[in-house]
Amino acid sequence: MSATDTTALIHVTDGQIVAGPELEFAIKDLTARAELVKAVSDQESYAEALEICADGEADVKMIRAAAEPERLRLQRILDELRDQRNVVIKQIEDITSPLNRMARDWNINRERAEAKAEEDRVNRGKKPEQRVHVQPNIPTVPGKRIVLHYRAEVLNPSALLNAYVGARGPRKEFLRQFVTVDQQAIQKVFREEIKDPKEAAKVIPGVKFTIE
Repeated sequence: MSATDTTALIHVTDGQIVAGPELEFAIKDLTARAELVKAVSDQESYAEALEICADGEADVKMIRAAAEPERLRLQRILDELRDQRNVVIKQIEDITSPLNRMARDWNINRERAEAKAEEDRVNRGKKPEQRVHVQPNIPTVPGKRIVLHYRAEVLNPSALLNAYVGARGPRKEFLRQFVTVDQQAIQKVFREEIKDPKEAAKVIPGVKFTIE
């Protein structure tokens, strides 16, 4: 039986736990009893282990119960302080946030324009594979991400294909990655229009045609 069934283990005053001799006695009692149980090997040791655990849980429950009223009181104070703080902060942020957004947008546009001008300058006269990208120096705000979307639209496919056909060496290898073969389109033409493997090979070189 726990020695703390009839006495308080702790007292709580002004947010502080005051532990008296009762808590020290309870810990010593549980420690001594636990040390006697070297192993749970039979019904007697099993029952003793469960009794020690039950007494320990009762002590923990008593400690929680004693501390809970003061914890709730302090939590209410903290909640009120947080709400008051947020009201004051919002008054200031309502003034500064619009200015901060405008200043940041202006700076981003300026940095992008300067980066583009620098990129055009350093890439002037260079081959496509030798060109470099100049990243704008845009400061980030903690917790916010700046996402830049880079898009490419093919306006003249023939120009790209002609450049690939006429290229040599590294430039041809560079352009090769942009020239794709649509195998599904080839199969469709072979299946629906040509239908003859020999004829298809003449029309579309570099492809093996079979009928199974």
